[in-house]
Amino acid sequence: MTTFQIIIIVIGSLITLVFIVAFILPSTRTIFRTIEINSSPEHVYSLVTDFHNYKKWNPWSEKEPDAKGSMSGTPARVGHKWMWEGKIIGSGYLEIKELVQNKYVLSDLIFTTPRKMRSEDIWEFEKIDETSSRVTWGHRAFLGYPLGRFFGTMLEKMLGPEFEKGLENLKRLSESSRKNG
Repeated sequence: MTTFQIIIIVIGSLITLVFIVAFILPSTRTIFRTIEINSSPEHVYSLVTDFHNYKKWNPWSEKEPDAKGSMSGTPARVGHKWMWEGKIIGSGYLEIKELVQNKYVLSDLIFTTPRKMRSEDIWEFEKIDETSSRVTWGHRAFLGYPLGRFFGTMLEKMLGPEFEKGLENLKRLSESSRKNG
């Protein structure tokens, strides 16, 4: 066998291996983060389901405060939508698709740039007592084959700290607005 043939066989084997490994990796990845907030589930829910509040707490707005954004639809209703466009955070939209008042929110999260990706944003609100809540924020990514599945292996490391920061920001906003409002 010539050196050229060996190189072709090695490259072909590596490409085949990438496709086999990608086939075995899951097509979805979900991460969740939870925090306790000294505010009622109703109050926290109202902050999350009105996208006019998102710039006040979400960690990506801090990264690019000058990103363009717009909203449509009625807050706390199916179809309420937040669209953004930035150089750092890319572009896309978040649209509420299911609600259980003061308990649950499911939204489509669509990224259009820098790469197209469909995900879901998931919120759960649980009453601990009269003045506090347990709030869970989740993200479910639908991963394309083959490269998206490899991207999914990094999702926890990439998004986990951002969700923790966002929940801390939401906690501060919720607790301060509850006391002052």
